[in-house]
Amino acid sequence: MRRGLTMIETLLALALLTTIVSAGASWIGLAARLSVAADPARRQALVEIVLQRLHEDLLTGDFAGRRPTENSGEPHRELLRVRAGHAGLEIDLRRGATCTYRLERNGGGGDGSTLVRMQRDSDGASETRSLISRVADFRCTIDAKGRTLEVTIESTSAEGGAATSMTRRYAL
Repeated sequence: MRRGLTMIETLLALALLTTIVSAGASWIGLAARLSVAADPARRQALVEIVLQRLHEDLLTGDFAGRRPTENSGEPHRELLRVRAGHAGLEIDLRRGATCTYRLERNGGGGDGSTLVRMQRDSDGASETRSLISRVADFRCTIDAKGRTLEVTIESTSAEGGAATSMTRRYAL
């Protein structure tokens, strides 16, 4: 009578166990993403985290300011290190780097847009990260006179329920 498993039986058992564990991990990750998207309190927490990250980028920005060129017509005024427009919100970081927050349309899914953060270093290297999906609106308004930035993020739930909208005002 033989005792134990042969090498082939051990490898097959290990392969089967690996398949079961990876499938389980995929299902757990999917369930976690769906629960975050479905719970309004969690959606609100995600929006709060994004606004906190934006605030951190503003704090680590280029405090020296951007000096206008000779031909700009306003030689004594410093330009803001933050710009808002149709392309999103762009922040000048230290050492020539820039950070851009913008919406990217989701292709054909009908679930709004994804808010992404792209950081481009002075050497041209860039990194793009998705921050939050199902964003209905992302608005940035700069008051150059009062030197403030107002950011509004409106996010919807997966079921199309009530939107989560948060607005923050930052000093520039």
